[in-house]
Order: sequence, then C-alpha cells, then structure tokens
Amino acid sequence: MALHTTLKIYKTAKELTTLASRLVAHMPRNHRSVDGALLIGHSRTILKHIRHANQASGNDKVPHLDLVLDELTDVEVDLGVCVDLRLISMPAYADAIELASDLGKQAMGWRIYSAQQPVSRPSRRP
Repeated sequence: MALHTTLKIYKTAKELTTLASRLVAHMPRNHRSVDGALLIGHSRTILKHIRHANQASGNDKVPHLDLVLDELTDVEVDLGVCVDLRLISMPAYADAIELASDLGKQAMGWRIYSAQQPVSRPSRRP
C-alpha cells in the first residue's frame, strides 16, 4: 500500500483544495464565511476520504470512494453557485471544474477496480 500523499488522486484533490482556498480568499467577506467555508470544507473532506480509502483493503475501499464522489458533487455544486453569484471568475471556475473532473475519473476508476477485489477477511490471529 502506497502512502496516501504519493497517490495521484490525493495530489489532484490537494490541488483542488488549494485552488478553492485561493478562490475563497478573494471572495467578499460576507460570502467567505458561508459559500467559501462550504467549498473548502467539502474539498478537505475529499482528502480525508481518500486517506481512509487508501488505508482500507480490497473491497472495503468502495464506501470511502463513494463518499469521495458524493463530496465531489457537492464541490461542483458549490463552484456553480459561486460562479452564478460572480464570487469567482469563469476562468477560475473552469480550472476548478477541470480538476474536479479529473478527480472524479480517478475516483471512479479506483472504485471500479476496488469493487472487483475479493472481500477482505479479518486475520485469525488474535
């Protein structure tokens, strides 16, 4: 098992989180605490679920990856709301959506692969 910080999916998620943090820093103060906090919160939760998926074995990764995909949908919705409110620019939105799309492809690929793995059984050792 690779260290989660070396995984391509983790690096992409971290890049998305960093971009989200930069975007929120330029939002008006009254939107930063609500819209910005949601965007950053969902982005950081994705990092946590990737770490948990990496620690799980075999088929046990699937629920964590489902949570990654669910949080990613929330990030995309948050980004859409932010661009509609003109809190972020269209080019910044495009960059963030491109990262989110890449992250979704990686998560789905990992999920499909993990779903095909045998169900892990606990060790008989005490």
